[in-house]
Amino acid sequence: MSMQTARLPRAAKCIAVCALIALGALFSQGCGDDAEPAAAPARDAAPNPYAALDAKFPEGRPAVLGPEDRAQDPAYLDALSALQAKRTELSQTLAAAQAKVDAFRKQYATDAAKRIGRQPTEEDLDASLHDHAHYQSLLKAVTDAQAALAANRAEAIACINAKRLGKASEYDTLRRQADRAALAAGLPAR
Repeated sequence: MSMQTARLPRAAKCIAVCALIALGALFSQGCGDDAEPAAAPARDAAPNPYAALDAKFPEGRPAVLGPEDRAQDPAYLDALSALQAKRTELSQTLAAAQAKVDAFRKQYATDAAKRIGRQPTEEDLDASLHDHAHYQSLLKAVTDAQAALAANRAEAIACINAKRLGKASEYDTLRRQADRAALAAGLPAR
């Protein structure tokens, strides 16, 4: 038996398996012509999840406002000015609280140096001040001022972003809702 004749039965089996797979795929898809028209009316009958988005924003996503456009709104400028004034006040409060902490720490170190006859190390000073109620209240005032300053900064950023994004933010929210509704209905998302 030659090499070519030995391979023929194996090749015939491979061809038969491929034919069976192709035939099985055709049967699993159905007739195609019958299945497609039945699915099309169901898809056409489903409400368009993008209808509200298209009605509200017929020209698409609104543009993001630049600094020049935002500067035209007096209410926006007043809000930013108020936030800036508050930031200045909070910065001064923080500086005053930090100055009190530094002054107390310096005075405490001076008093400790007089008591022990040498300048205390930073570790000794920190350990001694760790349980000192007045020093801890001064540190709390610094921490509170820092937190208030950070909150003011976050509020200013939110104000700027709200004006900058404007209607684009509303569009993005509606678009996400429509995409979720389309996917839930089995429709493709835009």
